[in-house]
Amino acid sequence: MLPWQRAQAWQHEHGTEDFWQLLGWHLSQGVVYSSPDAFMLAREVAWDAGRKEIGIDESAPRNAWFVQLAATTDNADAFGRFMRVAPHPQPWVLWCRRGEMRVRAFSWDKLTNKLGG
Repeated sequence: MLPWQRAQAWQHEHGTEDFWQLLGWHLSQGVVYSSPDAFMLAREVAWDAGRKEIGIDESAPRNAWFVQLAATTDNADAFGRFMRVAPHPQPWVLWCRRGEMRVRAFSWDKLTNKLGG
């Protein structure tokens, strides 16, 4: 199964949004990365580090990448790959693990250092 197919299956089973609608939105307003060993959907958001939440004010300046959906083959370095293909760095990289509501946040610089970049 290719990574995009794994992501589609996971989204179908656990997500609240239709995979194809999510993909379409990210194609027009976010970032889509797909290769034989990794797939991810990401978007720029406003992250309030003090409150540990993604802002809902559409006019707020964007300061983070939120990786909304990702799947890889067993050996793929998803975040390293994302950081190489992101259009530009942001101060933060965010994600939720396997459907958790808690947002995990790493500073771009710390994640770069952790990944050996």
